[in-house]
Amino acid sequence: MHKPLKGIRILDLSQAWAGPYASMMLADIGAEVIKIEPPVTGDHVRSWVTKDTNGHSPHLLAVNRNKKSIILDLKNETGKRLFFDMAEKSDIVIENFRPGIMKKLGIDYEEVRKRNPEIIFCSVSGFGQTGPYRDIAAYDLIIQGEGGAMSVTGERGGRPLKPGVPQADVFGAMVASFSIMSAIMTKQQTGKGAYLDIAMMDAQITLMGYYLANYAISGNVGKPMGTAHSLMVPYQSFPAKDIEINVAVLNDRAWKHFCKVIGKTEWIDDPRFLTGGDRVENRDVLVPLIEEITMTQDANYWIKKFSEKGIPVGAINPTDRLYTHPQAIHRNMLRKVEHPEIGEILLPGIPWKLPGIDDEDIMSPPLHGQHTKDVLKEVLNLSDEQIKKLEENKVITPVAKGQLPAAKGS
Repeated sequence: MHKPLKGIRILDLSQAWAGPYASMMLADIGAEVIKIEPPVTGDHVRSWVTKDTNGHSPHLLAVNRNKKSIILDLKNETGKRLFFDMAEKSDIVIENFRPGIMKKLGIDYEEVRKRNPEIIFCSVSGFGQTGPYRDIAAYDLIIQGEGGAMSVTGERGGRPLKPGVPQADVFGAMVASFSIMSAIMTKQQTGKGAYLDIAMMDAQITLMGYYLANYAISGNVGKPMGTAHSLMVPYQSFPAKDIEINVAVLNDRAWKHFCKVIGKTEWIDDPRFLTGGDRVENRDVLVPLIEEITMTQDANYWIKKFSEKGIPVGAINPTDRLYTHPQAIHRNMLRKVEHPEIGEILLPGIPWKLPGIDDEDIMSPPLHGQHTKDVLKEVLNLSDEQIKKLEENKVITPVAKGQLPAAKGS
């Protein structure tokens, strides 16, 4: 089946999460993504391991499916020449170094554009390529703090907390991939490439939309609310007999159904809880009363009862439950992938359910430099003798365990 980005080649110099997640999304819809990694260390998340992970990085496995990895020393003049040669035959470059590093290496957008005027060059950074914060190093944690997310995350009255998932990285990646797709369409119409300056901070601020809107009209500064909502009650987690559940009562009509389900019809006309505003005002009275009731039954009981009345409800599932979640299984969102060293492993599937996307064929996240020789032969038509000289000059580094074949998923 045809994939939308079939025939598009991406040189991905990015590391960690935001850049690699963006390139992975594009790889999922058909782009050929060549992950260019430095000698010795590779993408630095390869070192984010513990004894429990047996030397393999969960971070790397999470955001690098469907890619080829090559080792290339970009501080070496020959390595730079090879990069430029590949850039001439590519459509997109993605990088997420701190602003100024690419120029220092001599491989920035202006240099690449001299050789390929139609290149789409995407720079993903914490704060963007301009402004007073441009030179500050930033990871997901820093952006979640600077961009306000941590100020509204945590228990009421407690310290700010970081959400458990790297939301600044992920949303920054989504903005990057959307921008790249827009640039591809523009190039198809005009024949012109583009430079894309993507700041994770910009993306994070858009996630604060309703908090900023609330401040603009009320002057109220958002605060941590635990799992609760500042403008709706009940809208939070509640303890069932076995695990916790989330329940969302969005309006007065749903509130009446909620009261009937929990056997408290007298609350429907209780002046303390009559309207949404009343329930917010009396949150500290209402929530403990609801908790006493939800703790009397298992989660499945409440999920069934609330669902029958159209009230949004769901379990709070730990990671291990996702592997047996019937909806995740039905949607093919946990995929068996044969990794060259680990063997069979379950990894997240492809969420894009688009016509022409064949998610029955997933390439395992690559080993460091797994495809170096293949890529140099296929893209640059280098001979074995030329590749051997590059190895001798340490421009590329041979993989200790050999050129292992790309693993396929099922």
